[in-house]
Amino acid sequence: MIDKPAQRRRLPLTITVPALLVDGSDATFRELITSLVRLSENLITIRKGLSKRLGVTGPQYGVLFAISQLQNGEGVSVSKVAQHIGVTGAFVTTEVGKLVRRGLVNKAASVRDRRAVLLTLTQAGHDLLERFAPQLQAVNNELFGGLSREEFNALLGIVRRLTSSEARARERLEQSRRAG
Repeated sequence: MIDKPAQRRRLPLTITVPALLVDGSDATFRELITSLVRLSENLITIRKGLSKRLGVTGPQYGVLFAISQLQNGEGVSVSKVAQHIGVTGAFVTTEVGKLVRRGLVNKAASVRDRRAVLLTLTQAGHDLLERFAPQLQAVNNELFGGLSREEFNALLGIVRRLTSSEARARERLEQSRRAG
């Protein structure tokens, strides 16, 4: 039996926050979500391409850059790297082991707390990122170069707020899954 097309009925809204509806419609919101998903997928593809050019895996790329950003001359803990990139400490430990074997990262006991391990780039790791910088700059300039400082700051603030609220959204989804 062939299913007949549904009569033109309005589907339920995908959001009910008044500020995000345009004339009672969620069409603009849905356009935003579609664009964000497409952007996210394209950023992941670009990052995979960059990591390949750097000679590391995507996860190692994230860990390597997190260490470079967070080490502040004395090193950074596994937990801080994990928190920064949104993964578990065990995941970071596994990827760091691979980077240590490649000679790109050092692991050393903290001077303040001998039980803690601090991560730093080796000279080879630093040199690799230094040689890679022009390629990364060219890609980032292309991606974000059209933004003014004000637009960049606004985007950063929005992304920070969305990042903090996405954990609550995931929890809401999990609650609804458990409820049946």
